[in-house]
Amino acid sequence: MAVSNASLRIFTPHTPTKMATRVHGRRCRLNVKQKLALIDQARKTKWSHAKLVDWATIAWKLAVPVSRQVISDIIASEELLRATPERRQGYSRIARSKDFVFLDEKIVERVDDMDDHLDTVSDAMIVEAAFDVASELGLAAELTPKFSNGWLQKFKKRWGYARRWKQGEAASVDADAVKKGREEMLALTRSYCKQDVYNMDETSFFYRADSRSTVSRKKTVAGRKQSKVRMTLALATNADGSDKLPPLFIGTAMVPRTLRGRNVHTELGVVYTNTKKAWMTSVRFSEWLATLDGRMRAVNRQILLLVDNASPHARPNLPLTHVRLEYLPPNTTSFLQPLDQGIIACVKRGYFKVKNKHAYSEYKLNCRQAEVKDYQAMAWAQEAWAAVPAETIRNCWFHSGIVLDPRKMSSILSSE
Repeated sequence: MAVSNASLRIFTPHTPTKMATRVHGRRCRLNVKQKLALIDQARKTKWSHAKLVDWATIAWKLAVPVSRQVISDIIASEELLRATPERRQGYSRIARSKDFVFLDEKIVERVDDMDDHLDTVSDAMIVEAAFDVASELGLAAELTPKFSNGWLQKFKKRWGYARRWKQGEAASVDADAVKKGREEMLALTRSYCKQDVYNMDETSFFYRADSRSTVSRKKTVAGRKQSKVRMTLALATNADGSDKLPPLFIGTAMVPRTLRGRNVHTELGVVYTNTKKAWMTSVRFSEWLATLDGRMRAVNRQILLLVDNASPHARPNLPLTHVRLEYLPPNTTSFLQPLDQGIIACVKRGYFKVKNKHAYSEYKLNCRQAEVKDYQAMAWAQEAWAAVPAETIRNCWFHSGIVLDPRKMSSILSSE
């Protein structure tokens, strides 16, 4: 229904340039001052929403008319709009009132409590919790958000919530067992210099795998089936980061094709061996341990070697003259094993960084990205291992709490 120009002259608000209506695609957003003017006009004239749409379109020369639903929402939000400070009335968004802030904080408390007591917190659970909190607070309908998907995403962004991958098995570990185990290990390592305390651990090494994400402007990016080809990679280092032992690679082939005629220990500074399933076994662990003992005997060093109590790490039936083998307490390695505190992760990140750099070099030469071979993978992994800073290694040892941190030494001594 059209509205006469005479009627429109009843009130034609002046809108400064900086407060002009904003057009987003096919939607127009009125600023707070305009919304208040529209409410005043509705109260004064008792016009229908259709008339108010025509009036607003002509009064502010809207490129796209607002809908009658928008008019209805604006009138329903009068209390919030009236409470908006004058300095913010040039904005289209309503400043969050104290009630909204209070509601937000209470929802955060509820979600954090859920995170502490539940194994999984989903988006749907957050929305349900938000409705429950709003109901418990007895907030008026106009002061309660609709808790839509848009609200949910903004709520998570405001408070730093994000989907997190569950790391390791730390949630299954008994805190008391960790505390007791840390005290036992600390008592053990105190009698050694940090350069003589070592940790060894192995990990699966999927050297042909690619990242599951990429940077692109395409709406969809086709993925590839991830390669399951792997080796086992065993690493060992001491507590001050001064001695990173040669990486041990375990594959299935006795001599992979790319290693034929090569000596990887001489060329790359790594060790390669094989087992039926490319896993660490008690036989391979004994061989590695005998080599380590011989190395320490050659330089006349007595060291302490800490490993987890996995079955391949069974105490070997061979005399160890310069290596004392001890085991970390069961079910605590996710907290107490230094290599699990970030050292292995640092090596893997470094490996894929080198791998991606090589892929870009091939791209510049117009070469197709080639499949990574065993020898190349070992070379890149050794490069990544060599690049791990000693400071990073020391920090991971200190984080495990099984060696004394010099930065906290004074406080520890004063408490004894």
